Amino acid sequence: MKSTLHIIFFLIAAAFVLGNSSCKVHVLFQDKANKGIIDSVTFLESRKAEYIIRKDDKVNMSIWNHDDLSIGSLYGIYNSNEVYGKWVLVDQKGFVSLPQVGLINIEGLTITEAEKKVAEEYSKFILTPVVKLKILNREINILGEVRNPGTFTLEKEHVTLLEMLPKSGALEFYADMKHVKLLRLEGEIYKSMIVDMTDLPKMNATPIFLKAGDIVYVPPRQGKMFDRKITNIIPVASLITTVGILLGYLAK
Repeated sequence: MKSTLHIIFFLIAAAFVLGNSSCKVHVLFQDKANKGIIDSVTFLESRKAEYIIRKDDKVNMSIWNHDDLSIGSLYGIYNSNEVYGKWVLVDQKGFVSLPQVGLINIEGLTITEAEKKVAEEYSKFILTPVVKLKILNREINILGEVRNPGTFTLEKEHVTLLEMLPKSGALEFYADMKHVKLLRLEGEIYKSMIVDMTDLPKMNATPIFLKAGDIVYVPPRQGKMFDRKITNIIPVASLITTVGILLGYLAK
């Protein structure tokens, strides 16, 4: 009888260990030191902010009715994107090399300011040139409890969190939409904000605009760890029950 109890005890202990070791749910971006602190100012002020061109940005350029000078034209048959290499790189000195006008420094300018500067150069031999610049590597990352986590391009100058999150596909069952976390690098420090995306009236009244480099993290609900443990423990518990019945039968 003692040997039977020892075996059952061993199986219960094994089930407990397996349940705890194989069912861990990893919650990313936990900041225990600043738990509960919301830096909403950083994110809410971005609604009026324009993108500032940086080194290593990939830029394409369209000049209306001048596809021969355009780089990845938005207007004609040469409409191409980053995949086809139709772009120029902002070099380490902040310059881009453009057809016929050569090097132009656009680092530190907004897209609107850069378009105006480029248009001034082309106006030397084109009557009122219509110039459109596009930054191809304005991207954010969406992680966590979403169907297709990954990197996504900001196609417009101003894009809200509500617009971008659906691009990652459907939400997983355990997605905690009350505590979606945003992270943004300001200088050398990541600032964060917790957003309750179930409060649609507030989200619509105070939209949150994303910037290139932002991280959107949808964390798991607390019940995910418990459910996973139960899922793994039940088969082992069934085995223990079966072994117990069998050993009880043999002991008779």
